[in-house]
Amino acid sequence: MALRLSRLNRALPQEKRPRSDRKAISGGEDYFVLKPKHSGFFSSTLETLLRYLGVRRLIITGIAGNFCVLFTANDAYMRDYELLIPSDCVISDTAKENKEALQLMTRYLKADTGLSGRISFGKRKRPR
Repeated sequence: MALRLSRLNRALPQEKRPRSDRKAISGGEDYFVLKPKHSGFFSSTLETLLRYLGVRRLIITGIAGNFCVLFTANDAYMRDYELLIPSDCVISDTAKENKEALQLMTRYLKADTGLSGRISFGKRKRPR
């Protein structure tokens, strides 16, 4: 995983690269959390950051729907987050694996797996 992050970092302009000595950094309105394993919650600062921001609803997307997205969604469900996992924003190695992962998240994690175009964003409250 660290190798992939290094490749990604080199592809970004210098001013956009995350500092390696910090687990989470803010880039204006964006936050970056490094995840060492399949779940975004495992050994990361994600849960602390989400609590600080007062988040209750997560939109989870990714390129490993049957691993990283599924494991992150499972951990989020266990923490009582409302889950939106747009089916057109998740991909797995095969279409079959992707379909199965989305079905699992819908059935057992109560995730909304509709298309991304249906998602509406309300006004965001910033913590003080």
